[in-house]
Amino acid sequence: MLLRANAGASRLAAETLRPLGIDARQYGVLALIAELGPRSQQALAELLAVDRSTMVSLVDELEQARLVRRRRNPTDRRAYAIETTSLGRKTHRRAAELLDECERHFLRPLTKSEQAQLYELLERLVAQAAPRSP
Repeated sequence: MLLRANAGASRLAAETLRPLGIDARQYGVLALIAELGPRSQQALAELLAVDRSTMVSLVDELEQARLVRRRRNPTDRRAYAIETTSLGRKTHRRAAELLDECERHFLRPLTKSEQAQLYELLERLVAQAAPRSP
């Protein structure tokens, strides 16, 4: 059942993001940078649990769309920090608004109480599934 719910929510999210020219993975990168600030590609890959080559492709796509830029990391001149551009910040804000609206639409069949219960249960599942530090 979780997989079917995820598939439905993912389809709606993809449809929601399509007019902005980004997909869910690209949004994930923008959202992470918006939340945590500039990060290296390696750090972003680790935080999003994707391999480094996938992250390179994602950053390349976002950079071509002028949503992020690579800057030399001031604390490690061998590395680059990925940061959002003004267009990237604007796109992230608009995508977040649209995804909030999409989530409200997806959850509309549930009462407010059921929605709160669902969030609580999902938070417990996510916490349980989170990778543990060695």
